[in-house]
Amino acid sequence: MTEPTAQVAALAPTARTGSRRRIVLALSLAALLLSALTAWQLTARNYTLAAGEAGSAPPSAVEQVLGVRSEYVIPLDGGSHQFRIPITNPGPAPVTLTEVGSRFEVAPPMFPVERMDVVRWHDGCCAPADKVAFGPTVIHPDETVFVYITVRTAAVSSVGGCQRRWFASILVKFTVLGLQREQTLSLKRTISYQTPGADCRF
Repeated sequence: MTEPTAQVAALAPTARTGSRRRIVLALSLAALLLSALTAWQLTARNYTLAAGEAGSAPPSAVEQVLGVRSEYVIPLDGGSHQFRIPITNPGPAPVTLTEVGSRFEVAPPMFPVERMDVVRWHDGCCAPADKVAFGPTVIHPDETVFVYITVRTAAVSSVGGCQRRWFASILVKFTVLGLQREQTLSLKRTISYQTPGADCRF
């Protein structure tokens, strides 16, 4: 009767050792998953887009340099004016751009957005035929898209007197790594709307 007892006693340390290894392995995997989840959350929550350099304004705009910044001055003439905002994804993950310019510093109805189009940057960009109506747009790492925003300005007669409105940033919304983000994107040039005429200076 002594031999089976001795065999059980000999096997007990081996069983305990295997159990410890499984616990250590499980804890290591849990720590690894937690570290990956934390890195994913930090990356997504701190992810930012950038305004590119190749912005443009309608032919009616006049470019002015104000210190270290420049601006496009567009007349308040009751017409439609289109300007282009380049948006670059400088980060390592693809993002889906879902909304642009939803919080203009100039408030409607003086500046209603008539149309919004988007073009992916490419060699020879950007012909009018390249434009498609804006919708959710994937921007790959190191890629730039151009968003064309057409705004109708109020007529001078309906504004009255000297008026000037401007915005130097726009709100963009996007998803990255499964999280929704929004960011106030500073523009390279201020977009200004002003009553035309030499007697209206600001």
